[in-house]
Amino acid sequence: MSDSSLSVSNEVKQARTTKQTRITRQSNRENTENNQKLSAQKLFNQISRAISAATKHQLLTYEGVDSKTGSSVAESLDEDKRVEAVGHRVGYNSYTQTLHINIMPTFIHDCHQPWLITQTRKMERSGFTTAAETDFLRILSGTTIKNLGPPYIDSSKQPDQAIVPQNQVIPTVVVEAGWSESVPKLHQDMNLWLKGGSGFVQVVLLFKWAEITGGRVKAFVEVYDLDPAGNGRLLQSETILPAPNNAAAQVITITRGQLFGVAIPAGRNPNDPFNLSLDDLRTIAIEYIQNEGLAPA
Repeated sequence: MSDSSLSVSNEVKQARTTKQTRITRQSNRENTENNQKLSAQKLFNQISRAISAATKHQLLTYEGVDSKTGSSVAESLDEDKRVEAVGHRVGYNSYTQTLHINIMPTFIHDCHQPWLITQTRKMERSGFTTAAETDFLRILSGTTIKNLGPPYIDSSKQPDQAIVPQNQVIPTVVVEAGWSESVPKLHQDMNLWLKGGSGFVQVVLLFKWAEITGGRVKAFVEVYDLDPAGNGRLLQSETILPAPNNAAAQVITITRGQLFGVAIPAGRNPNDPFNLSLDDLRTIAIEYIQNEGLAPA
């Protein structure tokens, strides 16, 4: 960790046996000590302890975090070697002044990852992309993305998954998923990517999974782009679970222009569509749901 980064407290070792709640939300008013808002160092220590002590999935949310504190804590967590062993994703939204830490995401939460990789392979096998074009579209997960535009200049986000064309640092396609995360939180993520994506982010896919009565899991997906006025626009909404009557034919349509953005290969039509199979996703999701002792709705 660099000298300018926040340091890790020795309390981390003591916190490894502390039981954590599954979802923790703290407001600016609650996140105080002696009537003073926690400093960046104390907030970093608190989060670092929680990550280090985690033994299962948790979602930490801190509200009312100013830009200087939020960006500093997010950057320091990114460099904190003590939490590297525990899977986590950090996001700071400078517009909403909210810091989110998703600790140990579940297989259900991340089931879109093998699905999207499979779909890009299908693009190549079908002739929609060449081998070189497929290699050009790099699929990342949990990579820290900065350099966002207003009103998200001080924000940073580690997407659940993203397609980032070669020689770019901002994705064209972003996937965000929610298990503990609420739908409004996912919509905040969508706005951050589309409005702060500086014209590079073309489309955002939001997957929401939820456990309901009887140990069953339901799910849906929403697809967004920006309308001409610069606002998030819902392009498509599909139920994943329970499987609808048209399950085998369910697709998300994505265009070549959305995949490649400004880097579309010469001579290619940006309006050419490719259908991403939601039934393929459902197959993966059901496997992971059953592996966790649950059942699809």
